[in-house]
Amino acid sequence: MVNRALQAKTLTQAALDEALSRSLAIRFKFGEFDPPEMLPWAALGPDTVNSQEHRQLAREAAIKGVSYLLKHGQMPRQKCLTCRCLPVLTHTARAALLSCADSCSAE
Repeated sequence: MVNRALQAKTLTQAALDEALSRSLAIRFKFGEFDPPEMLPWAALGPDTVNSQEHRQLAREAAIKGVSYLLKHGQMPRQKCLTCRCLPVLTHTARAALLSCADSCSAE
């Protein structure tokens, strides 16, 4: 896909280089390439990270983040027709649906 965009000149090499540079800078900043013993969170296992408390906190942060972006005009107002949740594109380019309800029939 990237090669096609470069060939079609809808993406410049400079724009691609800038995007990759920013992406790698963030990954280095957060220690993704550091040895685990240097990372304070490396010892946290799935039981901690995926606990009910952490999942609730992550959900609240996501909802507040989306609300902030919507309030400040930084996010389009597109809604899921099934449940009226807000579709959000995550960093891994998968669609995630955020809702104030406990469950979403469209998830």
